[in-house]
Amino acid sequence: MQLLQLRIFRYAVVGFIAFIIDAGVLYGLTAFAGVNYLFSAASGFMLGLTTVYLLSLRFVFADLKQRTNWTFTAFLGIGLIGLGLNEGIMWFFTEKLALYYMASKIVSVTVVFFWNYVARKKFCFEVKAANGQ
Repeated sequence: MQLLQLRIFRYAVVGFIAFIIDAGVLYGLTAFAGVNYLFSAASGFMLGLTTVYLLSLRFVFADLKQRTNWTFTAFLGIGLIGLGLNEGIMWFFTEKLALYYMASKIVSVTVVFFWNYVARKKFCFEVKAANGQ
């Protein structure tokens, strides 16, 4: 498996773990605590973001060096843009298309996954050696 494919696969695994946390918080707060789904979605997203950051450093981008000491700030900024996309997509699909909020989350995750991977690789990490993708 090429390095780029391996890294994307690892990012997908890390993303899946974060998704379980994110969606679990969304569902738990909304279904059991009666919290508005958009607030629940933001809460879950932020916990998922923390999970992705920690696991990405260890498993996805471990062969790359952090671009700067501001890597977490960049990671967070990209995540906040992802949060905006998440909230907008969830609102649109839930409110305008009358989709169940958990189904809207699946649509959102699909879009935000690609945004996050591309932006984080470009702005947070750089290749240590000439062989990295």
